[in-house]
Amino acid sequence: MRIDLNGVYRLIRISSKRVPGKKYPVLQQEFIGIIDKDKGLIPKKTYPSLSADSLEFGLSNFIYLNFRRDLQRLVFGGDRNFIYSRLAIIFYIYGSVDLRFLKLSFLSCRDEELQNCSLKCSIKRLSSMAGKIDSFLASAIPDESDRLYLISYLRQVTVSRNTIDSPKLLYTNEILTLFDQYGLKYE
Repeated sequence: MRIDLNGVYRLIRISSKRVPGKKYPVLQQEFIGIIDKDKGLIPKKTYPSLSADSLEFGLSNFIYLNFRRDLQRLVFGGDRNFIYSRLAIIFYIYGSVDLRFLKLSFLSCRDEELQNCSLKCSIKRLSSMAGKIDSFLASAIPDESDRLYLISYLRQVTVSRNTIDSPKLLYTNEILTLFDQYGLKYE
Protein backbone atom coordinates (compact mmCIF):
# COMPACT_ATOMS: atom_id res chain seq x y z
CA MET A 1 0.00 0.00 0.00
CA ARG A 2 1.19 3.51 -0.79
CA ILE A 3 -0.06 6.97 0.24
CA ASP A 4 0.06 9.85 -2.23
CA LEU A 5 0.60 13.47 -1.24
CA ASN A 6 -3.16 14.10 -1.34
CA GLY A 7 -3.89 11.40 1.23
CA VAL A 8 -5.04 8.91 -1.41
CA TYR A 9 -4.24 5.29 -0.66
CA ARG A 10 -3.18 3.17 -3.61
CA LEU A 11 -3.13 -0.60 -3.42
CA ILE A 12 -0.14 -2.04 -5.22
CA ARG A 13 0.84 -5.70 -5.49
CA ILE A 14 4.60 -6.10 -5.17
CA SER A 15 6.37 -9.31 -6.03
CA SER A 16 9.85 -10.33 -7.03
CA LYS A 17 11.08 -12.54 -9.81
CA ARG A 18 14.42 -14.15 -10.45
CA VAL A 19 15.95 -13.10 -13.72
CA PRO A 20 18.84 -15.10 -15.19
CA GLY A 21 22.05 -13.11 -15.07
CA LYS A 22 20.93 -10.82 -12.25
CA LYS A 23 22.37 -11.21 -8.79
CA TYR A 24 19.18 -10.11 -6.99
CA PRO A 25 15.48 -10.69 -7.72
CA VAL A 26 13.73 -8.02 -9.80
CA LEU A 27 10.77 -6.26 -8.15
CA GLN A 28 7.49 -6.11 -10.05
CA GLN A 29 4.68 -3.71 -9.12
CA GLU A 30 1.07 -3.91 -10.26
CA PHE A 31 -1.49 -1.21 -9.50
CA ILE A 32 -4.70 -2.81 -8.17
CA GLY A 33 -6.80 0.21 -7.25
CA ILE A 34 -7.49 3.06 -4.85
CA ILE A 35 -8.71 2.60 -1.30
CA ASP A 36 -11.40 5.10 -0.31
CA LYS A 37 -12.38 5.27 3.36
CA ASP A 38 -16.07 5.54 2.41
CA LYS A 39 -16.31 3.34 -0.68
CA GLY A 40 -13.60 0.82 0.08
CA LEU A 41 -11.52 -0.58 -2.80
CA ILE A 42 -12.06 1.12 -6.14
CA PRO A 43 -10.40 -1.17 -8.69
CA LYS A 44 -8.35 0.27 -11.54
CA LYS A 45 -10.28 0.97 -14.70
CA THR A 46 -10.21 -1.72 -17.30
CA TYR A 47 -11.45 -1.29 -20.81
CA PRO A 48 -13.03 -4.06 -22.82
CA SER A 49 -11.02 -5.13 -25.80
CA LEU A 50 -12.70 -4.34 -29.08
CA SER A 51 -12.39 -6.12 -32.37
CA ALA A 52 -9.58 -4.10 -33.94
CA ASP A 53 -6.44 -3.52 -31.93
CA SER A 54 -5.32 -0.27 -33.52
CA LEU A 55 -6.97 3.12 -33.93
CA GLU A 56 -6.34 5.93 -36.38
CA PHE A 57 -4.32 8.54 -34.50
CA GLY A 58 -1.95 10.54 -36.69
CA LEU A 59 -4.16 12.79 -38.80
CA SER A 60 -6.96 13.26 -36.29
CA ASN A 61 -4.50 14.09 -33.49
CA PHE A 62 -2.64 16.50 -35.80
CA ILE A 63 -5.84 18.33 -36.79
CA TYR A 64 -7.06 18.38 -33.19
CA LEU A 65 -3.77 19.79 -31.86
CA ASN A 66 -3.42 22.48 -34.53
CA PHE A 67 -6.99 23.57 -35.28
CA ARG A 68 -9.01 22.73 -32.16
CA ARG A 69 -9.69 26.37 -31.27
CA ASP A 70 -10.59 27.29 -34.86
CA LEU A 71 -13.08 24.42 -34.98
CA GLN A 72 -14.47 25.35 -31.59
CA ARG A 73 -15.23 28.86 -32.87
CA LEU A 74 -17.29 27.46 -35.75
CA VAL A 75 -19.93 26.17 -33.33
CA PHE A 76 -22.47 28.70 -32.10
CA GLY A 77 -21.83 29.31 -28.40
CA GLY A 78 -18.53 27.44 -28.55
CA ASP A 79 -17.89 23.74 -28.50
CA ARG A 80 -17.05 23.31 -24.81
CA ASN A 81 -16.51 19.54 -24.90
CA PHE A 82 -15.12 19.62 -28.45
CA ILE A 83 -17.83 17.15 -29.48
CA TYR A 84 -18.67 18.76 -32.82
CA SER A 85 -15.01 19.49 -33.46
CA ARG A 86 -14.09 15.84 -32.97
CA LEU A 87 -17.04 14.67 -35.06
CA ALA A 88 -16.02 17.08 -37.84
CA ILE A 89 -12.48 15.68 -37.81
CA ILE A 90 -13.80 12.12 -38.05
CA PHE A 91 -16.16 13.23 -40.84
CA TYR A 92 -13.21 14.87 -42.63
CA ILE A 93 -11.15 11.68 -42.46
CA TYR A 94 -13.84 9.06 -43.17
CA GLY A 95 -16.72 10.97 -44.78
CA SER A 96 -19.15 9.60 -42.18
CA VAL A 97 -19.84 9.59 -38.46
CA ASP A 98 -21.63 6.24 -38.34
CA LEU A 99 -20.78 4.20 -35.27
CA ARG A 100 -18.52 1.85 -37.23
CA PHE A 101 -16.40 4.81 -38.37
CA LEU A 102 -16.30 6.28 -34.87
CA LYS A 103 -14.80 3.01 -33.65
CA LEU A 104 -11.82 3.54 -35.98
CA SER A 105 -10.59 6.78 -34.41
CA PHE A 106 -8.95 7.53 -31.08
CA LEU A 107 -11.04 10.73 -30.88
CA SER A 108 -14.17 8.75 -30.07
CA CYS A 109 -12.59 5.87 -28.19
CA ARG A 110 -14.43 5.29 -24.88
CA ASP A 111 -16.66 8.37 -25.38
CA GLU A 112 -20.34 7.43 -25.29
CA GLU A 113 -21.45 11.08 -25.32
CA LEU A 114 -19.73 11.58 -28.67
CA GLN A 115 -21.32 8.42 -30.04
CA ASN A 116 -24.79 9.52 -28.89
CA CYS A 117 -24.27 13.01 -30.33
CA SER A 118 -23.27 11.56 -33.71
CA LEU A 119 -26.77 10.11 -34.07
CA LYS A 120 -28.37 13.56 -33.67
CA CYS A 121 -25.93 15.91 -35.40
CA SER A 122 -26.45 17.51 -38.78
CA ILE A 123 -24.36 15.99 -41.58
CA LYS A 124 -24.61 19.30 -43.46
CA ARG A 125 -23.03 21.09 -40.49
CA LEU A 126 -20.25 18.49 -40.19
CA SER A 127 -19.62 18.68 -43.93
CA SER A 128 -19.24 22.44 -43.66
CA MET A 129 -16.82 22.07 -40.74
CA ALA A 130 -14.85 19.42 -42.67
CA GLY A 131 -14.54 21.94 -45.53
CA LYS A 132 -13.12 24.43 -43.04
CA ILE A 133 -10.55 21.83 -41.94
CA ASP A 134 -9.46 21.65 -45.58
CA SER A 135 -9.00 25.43 -45.66
CA PHE A 136 -7.18 25.42 -42.29
CA LEU A 137 -4.76 22.83 -43.64
CA ALA A 138 -4.30 24.79 -46.88
CA SER A 139 -3.47 28.00 -45.01
CA ALA A 140 -1.15 26.25 -42.54
CA ILE A 141 0.66 24.27 -45.27
CA PRO A 142 0.53 26.38 -48.46
CA ASP A 143 2.64 23.99 -50.55
CA GLU A 144 0.12 21.49 -51.94
CA SER A 145 2.69 18.74 -52.40
CA ASP A 146 3.86 19.01 -48.77
CA ARG A 147 0.27 19.17 -47.54
CA LEU A 148 -0.84 16.07 -49.46
CA TYR A 149 2.26 14.15 -48.40
CA LEU A 150 1.81 15.07 -44.73
CA ILE A 151 -1.91 14.19 -44.78
CA SER A 152 -1.24 10.87 -46.51
CA TYR A 153 1.52 10.00 -44.08
CA LEU A 154 -0.49 10.93 -41.00
CA ARG A 155 -3.51 8.90 -42.17
CA GLN A 156 -1.37 5.80 -41.77
CA VAL A 157 -0.27 6.51 -38.18
CA THR A 158 -2.16 4.29 -35.75
CA VAL A 159 -1.85 3.41 -32.08
CA SER A 160 -2.83 0.35 -30.12
CA ARG A 161 -5.99 0.54 -28.03
CA ASN A 162 -3.86 -0.57 -25.07
CA THR A 163 -1.58 2.48 -25.32
CA ILE A 164 -4.18 5.11 -26.27
CA ASP A 165 -3.72 7.00 -22.98
CA SER A 166 0.03 7.48 -23.51
CA PRO A 167 0.93 6.74 -27.13
CA LYS A 168 4.58 6.70 -28.17
CA LEU A 169 4.89 8.07 -31.69
CA LEU A 170 8.01 8.19 -33.78
CA TYR A 171 7.98 10.30 -36.91
CA THR A 172 10.54 10.22 -39.70
CA ASN A 173 13.03 13.07 -39.97
CA GLU A 174 11.30 14.21 -43.15
CA ILE A 175 7.95 14.55 -41.36
CA LEU A 176 9.57 16.29 -38.37
CA THR A 177 11.20 18.72 -40.80
CA LEU A 178 7.80 19.52 -42.33
CA PHE A 179 6.29 20.09 -38.87
CA ASP A 180 9.12 22.48 -38.00
CA GLN A 181 9.12 24.19 -41.39
CA TYR A 182 5.44 25.16 -41.06
CA GLY A 183 5.47 25.65 -37.28
CA LEU A 184 2.97 22.85 -36.62
CA LYS A 185 2.29 20.99 -33.37
CA TYR A 186 2.62 17.23 -33.31
CA GLU A 187 2.79 16.41 -29.58
